[in-house]
Amino acid sequence: MALLAPLPAPRAIAWSVALLAILPACTALLDFDGITDGADVGVAGPTDGGDAGRPLDASADAAGSAYSSTVLADAPLAYFRLGETDGVRARDETGRQDGAYFGVVTLGGPGAIPGDADRSMTVPGPTAAGGVSAGTGFGFPGAEPFTLEAWIRPDLVDAEYRHLWNRAKADAKGRQGYAVFAREGKIVFERHVDDVRVAVAAPFGDGARWIHVAATSDGSAITLYLDGAAVDTAADARPAAVIVDTLFLGAASTSAVPFVGGLDEAAVYGTALSPDRVRAHFEAGRGAK
Repeated sequence: MALLAPLPAPRAIAWSVALLAILPACTALLDFDGITDGADVGVAGPTDGGDAGRPLDASADAAGSAYSSTVLADAPLAYFRLGETDGVRARDETGRQDGAYFGVVTLGGPGAIPGDADRSMTVPGPTAAGGVSAGTGFGFPGAEPFTLEAWIRPDLVDAEYRHLWNRAKADAKGRQGYAVFAREGKIVFERHVDDVRVAVAAPFGDGARWIHVAATSDGSAITLYLDGAAVDTAADARPAAVIVDTLFLGAASTSAVPFVGGLDEAAVYGTALSPDRVRAHFEAGRGAK
Protein backbone atom coordinates (compact mmCIF):
# COMPACT_ATOMS: atom_id res chain seq x y z
CA MET A 1 0.00 0.00 0.00
CA ALA A 2 1.38 3.38 -0.99
CA LEU A 3 1.95 5.86 1.80
CA LEU A 4 0.47 9.36 1.42
CA ALA A 5 3.16 11.94 0.91
CA PRO A 6 3.18 14.89 3.31
CA LEU A 7 1.95 18.25 2.05
CA PRO A 8 4.69 20.43 0.64
CA ALA A 9 5.74 22.98 3.23
CA PRO A 10 4.24 26.04 1.43
CA ARG A 11 0.84 24.35 1.11
CA ALA A 12 0.85 23.20 4.74
CA ILE A 13 1.66 26.72 5.87
CA ALA A 14 -1.15 28.13 3.71
CA TRP A 15 -3.68 25.73 5.26
CA SER A 16 -2.48 26.63 8.76
CA VAL A 17 -2.81 30.35 8.10
CA ALA A 18 -6.30 29.89 6.64
CA LEU A 19 -7.40 27.83 9.63
CA LEU A 20 -6.07 30.37 12.12
CA ALA A 21 -7.92 33.12 10.27
CA ILE A 22 -11.24 31.26 10.47
CA LEU A 23 -11.20 30.00 14.07
CA PRO A 24 -11.54 33.31 15.95
CA ALA A 25 -14.70 34.14 14.01
CA CYS A 26 -16.50 31.00 15.09
CA THR A 27 -19.34 31.17 17.59
CA ALA A 28 -20.40 27.95 19.28
CA LEU A 29 -24.00 26.79 19.20
CA LEU A 30 -24.34 23.99 21.71
CA ASP A 31 -27.08 21.36 21.59
CA PHE A 32 -26.28 18.50 23.94
CA ASP A 33 -29.56 16.58 23.99
CA GLY A 34 -27.67 13.40 24.66
CA ILE A 35 -26.44 14.58 28.06
CA THR A 36 -29.51 16.44 29.32
CA ASP A 37 -32.42 14.04 28.92
CA GLY A 38 -34.18 13.71 32.26
CA ALA A 39 -31.12 14.26 34.44
CA ASP A 40 -28.91 16.98 35.83
CA VAL A 41 -25.80 17.61 33.81
CA GLY A 42 -22.61 16.69 35.66
CA VAL A 43 -20.25 19.49 36.59
CA ALA A 44 -17.14 19.57 34.45
CA GLY A 45 -13.91 19.56 36.41
CA PRO A 46 -10.84 21.59 35.59
CA THR A 47 -9.06 20.66 32.40
CA ASP A 48 -5.58 21.27 31.04
CA GLY A 49 -6.94 23.10 28.02
CA GLY A 50 -6.86 26.84 27.46
CA ASP A 51 -9.73 29.16 28.26
CA ALA A 52 -11.40 29.77 24.92
CA GLY A 53 -12.63 33.29 24.39
CA ARG A 54 -10.36 34.90 26.99
CA PRO A 55 -7.85 37.46 25.71
CA LEU A 56 -4.20 36.55 25.86
CA ASP A 57 -3.20 40.15 26.46
CA ALA A 58 -4.39 41.29 29.90
CA SER A 59 -4.20 44.94 28.84
CA ALA A 60 -6.92 44.25 26.28
CA ASP A 61 -9.28 43.27 29.09
CA ALA A 62 -8.89 46.29 31.39
CA ALA A 63 -12.63 46.92 31.77
CA GLY A 64 -13.39 43.28 32.50
CA SER A 65 -10.46 43.03 34.90
CA ALA A 66 -11.72 46.04 36.88
CA TYR A 67 -15.17 44.51 37.15
CA SER A 68 -13.98 40.98 37.96
CA SER A 69 -11.60 42.37 40.60
CA THR A 70 -14.56 44.07 42.27
CA VAL A 71 -16.51 40.82 42.29
CA LEU A 72 -13.60 38.72 43.55
CA ALA A 73 -12.95 41.22 46.36
CA ASP A 74 -16.23 40.03 47.93
CA ALA A 75 -15.13 36.36 47.93
CA PRO A 76 -17.83 34.70 45.82
CA LEU A 77 -18.42 30.98 46.21
CA ALA A 78 -18.68 30.77 42.41
CA TYR A 79 -18.15 33.28 39.63
CA PHE A 80 -18.97 32.41 36.03
CA ARG A 81 -17.86 35.10 33.58
CA LEU A 82 -19.48 33.04 30.77
CA GLY A 83 -16.80 34.17 28.35
CA GLU A 84 -16.13 30.84 26.65
CA THR A 85 -16.59 30.65 22.88
CA ASP A 86 -16.78 26.85 22.65
CA GLY A 87 -16.81 23.69 24.73
CA VAL A 88 -19.07 22.57 27.58
CA ARG A 89 -17.14 24.01 30.53
CA ALA A 90 -18.30 27.21 32.25
CA ARG A 91 -15.20 28.32 34.11
CA ASP A 92 -15.52 29.24 37.78
CA GLU A 93 -13.14 32.14 38.34
CA THR A 94 -12.74 31.18 42.01
CA GLY A 95 -11.11 27.91 40.95
CA ARG A 96 -13.41 25.80 43.11
CA GLN A 97 -15.60 23.93 40.65
CA ASP A 98 -16.49 24.66 37.04
CA GLY A 99 -20.05 24.53 35.77
CA ALA A 100 -21.30 22.80 32.63
CA TYR A 101 -23.26 24.29 29.74
CA PHE A 102 -26.35 22.28 28.85
CA GLY A 103 -29.07 22.33 26.22
CA VAL A 104 -29.09 25.02 23.54
CA VAL A 105 -26.94 28.08 24.25
CA THR A 106 -24.99 30.45 22.02
CA LEU A 107 -21.53 31.36 23.26
CA GLY A 108 -19.27 34.26 22.33
CA GLY A 109 -21.81 37.10 22.27
CA PRO A 110 -20.99 40.70 23.25
CA GLY A 111 -20.40 41.01 26.98
CA ALA A 112 -22.25 43.19 29.48
CA ILE A 113 -19.27 45.33 30.50
CA PRO A 114 -18.39 48.10 28.01
CA GLY A 115 -14.84 47.84 26.73
CA ASP A 116 -14.49 44.32 28.11
CA ALA A 117 -12.93 41.78 25.75
CA ASP A 118 -14.75 38.95 27.55
CA ARG A 119 -17.89 37.48 26.00
CA SER A 120 -21.34 36.38 27.21
CA MET A 121 -23.81 33.51 26.91
CA THR A 122 -27.15 33.79 25.11
CA VAL A 123 -30.06 31.39 25.56
CA PRO A 124 -32.04 31.65 22.30
CA GLY A 125 -35.10 29.71 23.52
CA PRO A 126 -37.95 30.23 23.52
CA THR A 127 -38.78 26.64 24.50
CA ALA A 128 -35.53 24.69 24.20
CA ALA A 129 -33.84 24.62 27.60
CA GLY A 130 -30.32 25.92 27.91
CA GLY A 131 -28.02 27.30 30.57
CA VAL A 132 -25.39 26.28 33.12
CA SER A 133 -25.48 23.53 35.72
CA ALA A 134 -23.46 24.90 38.65
CA GLY A 135 -23.46 21.79 40.86
CA THR A 136 -25.18 20.64 44.03
CA GLY A 137 -23.69 23.09 46.51
CA PHE A 138 -25.19 26.47 47.39
CA GLY A 139 -27.89 25.09 49.70
CA PHE A 140 -27.69 27.83 52.39
CA PRO A 141 -29.65 25.88 55.03
CA GLY A 142 -31.09 27.45 58.15
CA ALA A 143 -30.46 31.19 58.26
CA GLU A 144 -27.24 31.13 56.20
CA PRO A 145 -26.94 34.35 54.15
CA PHE A 146 -26.38 34.41 50.40
CA THR A 147 -26.41 36.60 47.30
CA LEU A 148 -27.20 35.77 43.67
CA GLU A 149 -25.89 38.17 41.02
CA ALA A 150 -25.86 38.44 37.22
CA TRP A 151 -26.07 40.85 34.31
CA ILE A 152 -29.05 40.05 32.09
CA ARG A 153 -30.38 41.21 28.72
CA PRO A 154 -33.92 39.82 28.32
CA ASP A 155 -35.02 39.14 24.75
CA LEU A 156 -38.41 37.73 25.72
CA VAL A 157 -40.56 38.27 28.80
CA ASP A 158 -43.98 36.68 28.91
CA ALA A 159 -46.20 34.71 31.30
CA GLU A 160 -43.66 31.87 31.55
CA TYR A 161 -41.37 31.55 34.56
CA ARG A 162 -38.03 32.28 32.88
CA HIS A 163 -35.41 31.58 35.52
CA LEU A 164 -32.11 33.35 35.95
CA TRP A 165 -31.27 31.19 38.97
CA ASN A 166 -33.06 28.20 40.44
CA ARG A 167 -32.31 25.76 43.24
CA ALA A 168 -35.56 24.28 44.46
CA LYS A 169 -37.28 20.94 44.86
CA ALA A 170 -40.26 19.38 46.62
CA ASP A 171 -39.94 17.12 49.63
CA ALA A 172 -42.47 15.68 52.08
CA LYS A 173 -43.19 19.17 53.42
CA GLY A 174 -43.62 20.77 50.00
CA ARG A 175 -41.51 23.10 47.92
CA GLN A 176 -38.12 24.15 49.30
CA GLY A 177 -35.41 26.43 47.94
CA TYR A 178 -34.99 29.72 46.10
CA ALA A 179 -35.21 31.20 42.63
CA VAL A 180 -34.82 34.41 40.62
CA PHE A 181 -36.87 34.69 37.44
CA ALA A 182 -38.33 37.09 34.87
CA ARG A 183 -42.09 37.04 34.34
CA GLU A 184 -44.65 39.49 32.99
CA GLY A 185 -42.24 42.43 32.94
CA LYS A 186 -40.87 41.88 36.44
CA ILE A 187 -37.83 40.32 38.06
CA VAL A 188 -38.86 38.15 41.04
CA PHE A 189 -36.75 36.72 43.88
CA GLU A 190 -38.45 34.09 46.01
CA ARG A 191 -37.73 31.67 48.85
CA HIS A 192 -39.83 28.60 49.60
CA VAL A 193 -39.78 26.98 53.04
CA ASP A 194 -42.17 24.08 53.68
CA ASP A 195 -44.27 25.13 50.66
CA VAL A 196 -44.70 28.71 51.91
CA ARG A 197 -43.46 31.43 49.57
CA VAL A 198 -41.99 34.84 50.38
CA ALA A 199 -41.09 36.95 47.35
CA VAL A 200 -39.90 40.38 46.29
CA ALA A 201 -40.36 41.79 42.79
CA ALA A 202 -39.98 44.89 40.62
CA PRO A 203 -40.47 45.86 36.97
CA PHE A 204 -37.20 46.06 35.06
CA GLY A 205 -38.17 48.46 32.29
CA ASP A 206 -36.50 48.25 28.90
CA GLY A 207 -35.33 44.72 28.23
CA ALA A 208 -33.19 45.74 25.26
CA ARG A 209 -30.21 46.61 27.48
CA TRP A 210 -28.02 44.93 30.06
CA ILE A 211 -29.45 45.05 33.60
CA HIS A 212 -27.56 44.30 36.82
CA VAL A 213 -29.55 41.98 39.13
CA ALA A 214 -28.66 41.07 42.71
CA ALA A 215 -30.80 39.16 45.20
CA THR A 216 -29.77 38.93 48.85
CA SER A 217 -30.95 36.94 51.86
CA ASP A 218 -29.39 37.93 55.22
CA GLY A 219 -31.30 35.60 57.54
CA SER A 220 -33.89 38.22 58.46
CA ALA A 221 -35.00 39.68 55.12
CA ILE A 222 -34.71 39.20 51.37
CA THR A 223 -33.92 42.11 49.05
CA LEU A 224 -33.93 42.58 45.29
CA TYR A 225 -31.58 45.07 43.64
CA LEU A 226 -31.75 46.32 40.06
CA ASP A 227 -28.92 48.41 38.62
CA GLY A 228 -27.37 48.89 42.05
CA ALA A 229 -30.49 50.09 43.88
CA ALA A 230 -32.72 48.18 46.32
CA VAL A 231 -36.16 47.97 44.70
CA ASP A 232 -38.05 45.65 47.08
CA THR A 233 -37.50 43.94 50.42
CA ALA A 234 -39.50 41.61 52.66
CA ALA A 235 -39.01 40.13 56.12
CA ASP A 236 -37.99 36.48 55.94
CA ALA A 237 -36.26 34.87 58.92
CA ARG A 238 -37.47 31.33 58.21
CA PRO A 239 -34.76 28.64 58.40
CA ALA A 240 -34.27 26.93 55.06
CA ALA A 241 -34.57 23.17 54.82
CA VAL A 242 -31.56 21.02 54.01
CA ILE A 243 -32.04 19.72 50.46
CA VAL A 244 -29.73 18.26 47.85
CA ASP A 245 -30.37 19.75 44.45
CA THR A 246 -28.57 21.40 41.54
CA LEU A 247 -28.21 25.14 41.13
CA PHE A 248 -29.13 26.13 37.58
CA LEU A 249 -28.41 29.36 35.73
CA GLY A 250 -30.66 30.17 32.75
CA ALA A 251 -33.47 27.71 33.46
CA ALA A 252 -35.17 25.93 36.36
CA SER A 253 -33.85 22.57 35.15
CA THR A 254 -32.38 20.92 32.07
CA SER A 255 -35.89 20.41 30.68
CA ALA A 256 -37.64 23.66 31.73
CA VAL A 257 -38.47 26.67 29.56
CA PRO A 258 -35.40 28.91 29.66
CA PHE A 259 -34.63 32.52 30.31
CA VAL A 260 -34.38 34.00 26.81
CA GLY A 261 -31.60 36.50 26.20
CA GLY A 262 -28.08 37.30 27.32
CA LEU A 263 -26.51 36.27 30.63
CA ASP A 264 -23.12 37.44 31.85
CA GLU A 265 -20.92 37.80 34.94
CA ALA A 266 -22.95 35.46 37.18
CA ALA A 267 -21.83 35.05 40.80
CA VAL A 268 -22.99 33.41 44.03
CA TYR A 269 -21.86 34.52 47.49
CA GLY A 270 -22.12 32.97 50.95
CA THR A 271 -22.84 36.41 52.38
CA ALA A 272 -25.56 39.00 51.87
CA LEU A 273 -23.81 41.81 50.00
CA SER A 274 -24.42 45.18 51.59
CA PRO A 275 -26.21 47.92 49.63
CA ASP A 276 -22.87 49.71 49.24
CA ARG A 277 -21.20 46.62 47.77
CA VAL A 278 -24.08 45.92 45.38
CA ARG A 279 -23.83 49.52 44.24
CA ALA A 280 -20.07 49.18 43.85
CA HIS A 281 -20.53 46.16 41.59
CA PHE A 282 -23.02 48.04 39.43
CA GLU A 283 -20.74 51.09 39.28
CA ALA A 284 -17.79 48.89 38.25
CA GLY A 285 -19.81 47.80 35.24
CA ARG A 286 -21.68 51.08 34.78
CA GLY A 287 -22.61 52.07 31.28
CA ALA A 288 -23.43 48.47 30.28
CA LYS A 289 -25.82 48.50 27.32
